[in-house]
Amino acid sequence: MANVFFQEPFSDEQIKRKLEPTLFDEFLEYISYFIRVFLVVALIYVIIRQGVFDSRTVSGVSMFPYFNFDESSFAVQDVIYLDLITPRFGRYERGDVVVINRPEHECPKSSNRTCNFVKRIIGLPGERVAFEDGLVYIYLPNQKFPILLDESSYLPAGTMTYKNTRDGVEKFVEPILGPDEYYLLGDNRMNSYDSRAMGPIKKNDIYGIIGREIFSFVSEDSQRRIRFFKKPAYNIPG
Repeated sequence: MANVFFQEPFSDEQIKRKLEPTLFDEFLEYISYFIRVFLVVALIYVIIRQGVFDSRTVSGVSMFPYFNFDESSFAVQDVIYLDLITPRFGRYERGDVVVINRPEHECPKSSNRTCNFVKRIIGLPGERVAFEDGLVYIYLPNQKFPILLDESSYLPAGTMTYKNTRDGVEKFVEPILGPDEYYLLGDNRMNSYDSRAMGPIKKNDIYGIIGREIFSFVSEDSQRRIRFFKKPAYNIPG
């Protein structure tokens, strides 16, 4: 027969403290409860921030004017909210705005080993991106002739896009993108460090994809105004 153990009965003093706790006992119980709740909330927060969503403040002008940033006065800054979980189970599409991780040598102003860039996905795996007369063309897989990419929904009229923004090369065709490679461009085509210089971006280098919300911080009245990101509809599938 298995051994049976019985809990020792409470003493009269222990019973009295349970029924009539002192102020100090109640204080200790409150502190214990607060610590347990804080640890649970902190754990949930860390899990969400590391695997579900994150936020970034847009700095620099590579995505201007779609994302606001006043480099001279810091008067207007956009805070974008990133979806970290959807891309892991889905795929990136043309027009998605993503945050990518880059090594320190590509971002000398950063004090960290890596830095983040905000860019827009233009070319998908298996495609080729081409530039001609300041316009962007896409070669779809197994097609000999490119299609002019309509970017009028987010680029100002008259925007010119060249392979090299310094000398304005008239025509350039990029190599075919690999199965896990994407071609990224900043909306500010004459002032953006993107795939034209750094090359295609591996899927694993993409940190997150922008969600719907964009908060604009305006320092003059200290107010945040919410905008909603709308992915453009292109004349090309994907």
